[in-house]
Amino acid sequence: MAALLLPSVVIGAMAILLLEHYYDRFRVLDADKRFAYASSDAGRIGSSTIPTEALITIRYLTETTDRNRRDMLESRITLDREIEAFEALLDEDSAPIFQPFREKLRLLVDGMRRYRIRVDNGKAVTAEVIDQYKPVSVTYLDIVGALRFEIDDALLSRELQLFLDLLVANEAGLVTNFYGTEYLRGHDLSAADLDLFSRATAVKEDALQRLSVRMASPGLKPLLDFESTPSGQWLRATAQAILHDNVAPSPELLRRWSLESDQRILFWKQGISAVIGEIRAAGDNLADQARTQLGSLVVATLVLSFILGFILLMAIKGVGLASRLLAERALLVDELRNAAQTDLLTGLFNRRGFEAMAREMLTRNEIIRQMSVVIFDLDRFKQVNDIYGHDVGDIVLQRIGDLARGNFRNGDLLARHGGEEFVAVLPNSSLDAAADVAERVRQAIEATEFTLDDGTVLQVTASFGCSSAVEPINEALLHDLVRRADLALYTAKFSGRNRVARDGDNDGLMFDRRVSRPA
Repeated sequence: MAALLLPSVVIGAMAILLLEHYYDRFRVLDADKRFAYASSDAGRIGSSTIPTEALITIRYLTETTDRNRRDMLESRITLDREIEAFEALLDEDSAPIFQPFREKLRLLVDGMRRYRIRVDNGKAVTAEVIDQYKPVSVTYLDIVGALRFEIDDALLSRELQLFLDLLVANEAGLVTNFYGTEYLRGHDLSAADLDLFSRATAVKEDALQRLSVRMASPGLKPLLDFESTPSGQWLRATAQAILHDNVAPSPELLRRWSLESDQRILFWKQGISAVIGEIRAAGDNLADQARTQLGSLVVATLVLSFILGFILLMAIKGVGLASRLLAERALLVDELRNAAQTDLLTGLFNRRGFEAMAREMLTRNEIIRQMSVVIFDLDRFKQVNDIYGHDVGDIVLQRIGDLARGNFRNGDLLARHGGEEFVAVLPNSSLDAAADVAERVRQAIEATEFTLDDGTVLQVTASFGCSSAVEPINEALLHDLVRRADLALYTAKFSGRNRVARDGDNDGLMFDRRVSRPA
């Protein structure tokens, strides 16, 4: 029996190792494809879609017509659609390289959307546009730069370097165009503006030089050829004249600058689009090769493993089936237990989960010399649901759960106790330390703004109650701590809300706060 099983085991193990090797290679190639897609999408948003909205916004602020407003709204729709698609791509990809950019992009995009509201309300000027849109576009270009170092394929990595040089030159050209337009409109450029204008001009020329030396994409030829035409040379000469204040602004000069710049921007868009297509095609080709290789290997390995491992399979079939059923049963039990103990809205423990984890905490072989309890409740939360709807209320509760999770310690037990009330158990924490944590959470909640779809900015506050006791720690003491923290919360509510109250601040309150506590 052993003589029959041993060769099957050895050859099967070798086949698995070989499969693992090629699967790792497939994962690398597939990651290259995903990074290539992300780079091309980020580059398009940062170099084309965002600048397009910025330019149309400037046009609208300069000449407030119905047509310009329609164009501006259409550009916003296009940008929002591409941003949402890119955010979905980031959410689906767990690669660590994306982590630093998620929150930064969210904040910058929120700021850009708030600026749109100012534009719609007539409270914006053209000089502000570059400061509102450039940080967003630069962040997307930073993503391209970061992904270049994650690409394993040398050819694709070089293609991304070329793409990055192209994006840098395009960004510098857009900055040059913006400040040149402002100058020719008769607006004074500050020393800082002139410095940015000068540096952008130098960066663009340097990037163009690198592109012309390493030009590997046919799509770049029309772009580079334009720079040598009379139009391209005139734009370059006019930029230098503006830098040295050797040209007088006039409507005719502004009109020509705008027409020639629009022509240049068109060539740049076409060049960027061509390189994006090449990058995506290269990524597709790598992934197709990987899938073909993996498919052939899987088929060969499965056939070989089936033939040589048949005897082994029959011998362990019963044991394997039983083990699998037991594992699936245990997994199902764990999933059901977790679902029963977790608040689906915030991801925190619910009341049942809180009680179960509290009992487990007390029975673990850990020394707990002091324990504190913090209870907090959102102020007037019913008004949020009544005025803005339960969907907004759910968003608020989710964000509050995140804030609490980010401020309490990893070893603290945190739960949504019901409705808008949350509770935390802090082992080995003094009353002062618990109150300090509560104050941090209170300040974080007070400082958080919720921007609704109609532009309304909503803020909420919360009241906190804290209690603490020293050993011996047991379940009865924990229940008493919850009761005392509850009374402290009642004190915070009746003392004006949006504050932290400690156990002992409420000695004069002897009736049930749940009967008469304000919202």
